Amino acid sequence: MDEAQRRSPRLSPLFSDLAGLPAALFVVGELDPVLDDSLLMYDKWQKANHNATLLIVPEGPHGMNRLPTRMASRINDFARQWIKKAIEPARAGDDVPR
Repeated sequence: MDEAQRRSPRLSPLFSDLAGLPAALFVVGELDPVLDDSLLMYDKWQKANHNATLLIVPEGPHGMNRLPTRMASRINDFARQWIKKAIEPARAGDDVPR
């Protein structure tokens, strides 16, 4: 592929228009090979929408939240709480009784 083809939004969201998207949580470890890409994506999302959250886990490897560790449990708890808070405003606006 040439340079233009590699910059296609179909290949990478880094080259997409992210305006108007909902809140996003980016979780990445310091040892994760996709750390740089995650930082770039967080920055682009934040500039487009002002609604991104970034959690960088010290000494965290790729896939760290899937490991049987206390840190994984804490990461997953954080993510669940973040999601819960992110969807509360949408629920408050629903007309459907719960």
